[in-house]
Amino acid sequence: MTAPKAAERALLPSIAPPTPGVVRRHALLFAFLLVAAFTAASSWASLTRYEILGTGYLPRGVVPLFLLLVLLNQGVRFLLPSIALSRAELLVIFALLSSIAAVSGQEFANHFYLNLLGLVYYSSPQSQWFGRFTPHLPDYLVPSLNFRDPAILWAYEGMPAGAKMPLAEWLVPLLVWTPYLIGVYALLVCLCLLFARQWEDHERLLYPLTQVPLELAGAQEHSMPAVFSSPFLRFGFPVAALPHSHRAPQPYFSAGPYPPTHREAGGSFSPRPQPPPVPALAEAYPPARWPPRLEAPPHD
Repeated sequence: MTAPKAAERALLPSIAPPTPGVVRRHALLFAFLLVAAFTAASSWASLTRYEILGTGYLPRGVVPLFLLLVLLNQGVRFLLPSIALSRAELLVIFALLSSIAAVSGQEFANHFYLNLLGLVYYSSPQSQWFGRFTPHLPDYLVPSLNFRDPAILWAYEGMPAGAKMPLAEWLVPLLVWTPYLIGVYALLVCLCLLFARQWEDHERLLYPLTQVPLELAGAQEHSMPAVFSSPFLRFGFPVAALPHSHRAPQPYFSAGPYPPTHREAGGSFSPRPQPPPVPALAEAYPPARWPPRLEAPPHD
């Protein structure tokens, strides 16, 4: 092995070190409860306020939650060290949350449910797609084939006060769609596994986004992560996060002082003078004769 390759291999473990350890049962139970809570919250936020908590390469709803979990785990480690989460367990929780972050809110609440109901809702007589979809749609794939049915109508126009949510009509469609969707995501996982060996073992991809959870989880099991002692995090993170965090409740609680986080720069500059209009030239030619007639040149 040459010296440059040996030096390159020596640097790889320091960039993304593996995390050995055993994930205990109570940690798995806590992880699944956290995943269920995040799924319910992101679906509700997406359907009611169009707030997509799982968007981004590092989901914006997962990173603050994981940061809070790391800080709370430090207190649990001090009071009840036997049930405190280890570094490996924290990383497993982050991986699970990141895996389902966009599925519940963006893919299902926005795309799957609303598009599925839209096949019926937009088949009303007032729509240009009247009768286009419902004659070819099996009744077991949607809650109803009637666009005036509450399960269809209320999803787009709102549920009346005091009315009951029509959950029973979703039983059959969910029983039909769930095995198919599980198979689709299982196929995606298998495709990732096919590419992972090539990416990780041969191409040596470093996955820089994984450095965020690795740094937050810390390198030592029983100490505060070193990143929290960095002055850049202590002073830079509040400056960047607090203004936007202050406006985070605005979609849910409209009343309240919410200072603007950005300013339009257009008013700071004088308007540019408009150029004079350029006249458009239109030229018309007589139609050419087709097919062309070939004539012999005249003889002298």
